[in-house]
Order: sequence, then C-alpha cells, then structure tokens
Amino acid sequence: MQTMAAIQKQRSIGSIQFLPVNLFAAVMGISGLSLAWRQASKLFGFSTNIADISGIVAVLLFIVLGIGYLTKWILYPQKVKAEFMHPVLGNFFGTIPIAILLLSSVIGIYSKQSGQTIWIIGTILALAACFVFV
Repeated sequence: MQTMAAIQKQRSIGSIQFLPVNLFAAVMGISGLSLAWRQASKLFGFSTNIADISGIVAVLLFIVLGIGYLTKWILYPQKVKAEFMHPVLGNFFGTIPIAILLLSSVIGIYSKQSGQTIWIIGTILALAACFVFV
C-alpha cells in the first residue's frame, strides 16, 4: 500500500514513468531533416536557416529527452528495466546512440572538435548496444 508521501511524489512528478525510449527516434528524424536541408541549401541555393533551426531543435529535444529519461531511470528503475527487457520495446534503446551519432553530424558543422567527440561517444555506445542486444 502506498503512503501519502509516495502518492504526493508521484503526482508532483507527473507521468515521467510513462516516457517511452522510442521518442529518441524523433531526434533521429529531426537531425536527418537538418542534414537534408543543409545539403538542399548547397544544391539548390536555399538558405540554411531551416537546417540551423531544425538542428537546434534536435539538440534541445535530445537534451530534454535525455534529462527526462535519466529521471525516469532514477525514480522508476523497474519501469526502465521492464522496457529494456520487452522483446519489442527493448530494441528502441538503440535509438539513443544512433541519435547521438546523427547529432554529431549536426554539431560538427559548427565545431569539428565537438562533432568528433560526440561521434566517439555515440560510436562507443552503439558498439556497447550491439553487444548487449546480441
């Protein structure tokens, strides 16, 4: 039976326990959109404003989702474990390192050093995910 303090804590946090890991796929899509607009701007002479804005949105979305999912992991580790062990949902944990790899390309346009550092982090996480999933 839950205590009043636990119920109050749950209400104050909201529904962070239901945050799905597959939302990181949105970061992948928005990063891809940014990279595609950047290439289109070179090919067709478009402004890079859309590429810049969508790149910023992708980075901010990743930060917000990352903080949210870390909060879920700290407060509801059993929910994260259940999601990880699920035969379908568990595969979406791979979207996190792939999103990082795509963000490295978006950020690398502005800072080569930062892009390479983020790429190394994403590569290590992607390799680790491969070993865990296989």
